[in-house]
Amino acid sequence: GMNDSKLDLLGEGDAFEIKEMVLASGAHSTIKGHVRTWERMEQWAVDNGKLNSLFPPSTELVLSYALFLCKASCGPSVLPSLRSSIKWMCRRLVMIAPDLEAPEFRAIEDKVIAERGDEIKKAQPFTMEIVMALELGVIKHSETLPALAFIMWIILLMTYGSLRFDDMLHVKTSSLTWKEGILYGSAWQTKVERKRRGTKFAVPSVSMSDCKWLETGWDLFQQLVTEQFDFMIFEVSGWDRLVSRPVTYQRFVSLLQKAVFIACQATKDPITNTMAAEYTAHTPRTTMIDAGSHAGADPMAQMAQANWVSASMPMEYTRQTKSIAVNMIHSLVKKIKKGWRPGCSPASSAHPAENDQSSDEGENDLEFFVRKSGHLALEKLKFHVQSLDEPAFVACKARGLLISACDPVGSSVPDPKMICETCMKKRRDLFAEFV
Repeated sequence: GMNDSKLDLLGEGDAFEIKEMVLASGAHSTIKGHVRTWERMEQWAVDNGKLNSLFPPSTELVLSYALFLCKASCGPSVLPSLRSSIKWMCRRLVMIAPDLEAPEFRAIEDKVIAERGDEIKKAQPFTMEIVMALELGVIKHSETLPALAFIMWIILLMTYGSLRFDDMLHVKTSSLTWKEGILYGSAWQTKVERKRRGTKFAVPSVSMSDCKWLETGWDLFQQLVTEQFDFMIFEVSGWDRLVSRPVTYQRFVSLLQKAVFIACQATKDPITNTMAAEYTAHTPRTTMIDAGSHAGADPMAQMAQANWVSASMPMEYTRQTKSIAVNMIHSLVKKIKKGWRPGCSPASSAHPAENDQSSDEGENDLEFFVRKSGHLALEKLKFHVQSLDEPAFVACKARGLLISACDPVGSSVPDPKMICETCMKKRRDLFAEFV
């Protein structure tokens, strides 16, 4: 290995320099990930007096570390990543690799996957009141406790973007862009997409509590993160400072529960620590999908929102599918602000008059459609409506555009300027306030 007799002929400084050169060759993001994983194991070995078993790593040391990670409630991808990183480091440093296919290691890995999988299946969505509390928390703590406000902002991005922890963690800070009231981002690696092509997401500027949480968090992010990183969820020091390293899964669960607890203390119905402990790192992803199901949201919108590969609309049209997801979020927030809650019947809404059939008739008649084909950016999309006299076509009949060649995207648009002007004129019954 790098510390065997072949390198004993070199001075300590030369041997270290060669080691650094070997580690530095390869794809930048891949190297950083492997080295970071190895450094965490190395620190654990130092803390537990096992450093002499690390070069080369013994099977016993790796099993002990894997068991430690299991007991610390690590994420389901941690042990497979650990195996990959150990193999990579052993190849690079010409060390004998431990037995990573040992039945004991597989048993620990299977236990982690089963336990975390059970957590995901049972993950409780946030109540809408908790989402509102987090929104207000971003505003309240942005100046006094910026790290707390940042974590709350991250939780809300995951909630409105229906992102997994692994998705949000693997967002490069440089990928975030703000455009016309929507925050766009891209995860360079996700649970289902490992080819580094990037899985895009979009979070619209909406709020259940009528506050500018997204804009405030965006400004705070630009103040706190002045360098480029290949991760988005930072470790924190206290609640006032970010640390330039990624947070672990179990640590994020702890931060999420603490942030939820703190946010809810300012509400009329504060929750206990025990209640906050019911929420996991998968809770943000389930929240809007669950709400959308209860609200009867278009399945196409939910597929686009969750980046599910089984969507009927091809997922390579990412910008277009994200516009559908953005519309779903706009519609959901509109209903929630009127008093609707997931699992509640219309009659139990805080504003029953707004749920009368008569008040919803016009809204049910209005359904927008966007053309299926083409890699159009969101701002270039045109939202059409169905023709009244020839229902097979859109109202403007642009180039003979058929309804069957479009996707339904709900009853709202990010910007009224995106509605087809000809469709508006043809369907004055739907757009009396616009024409």
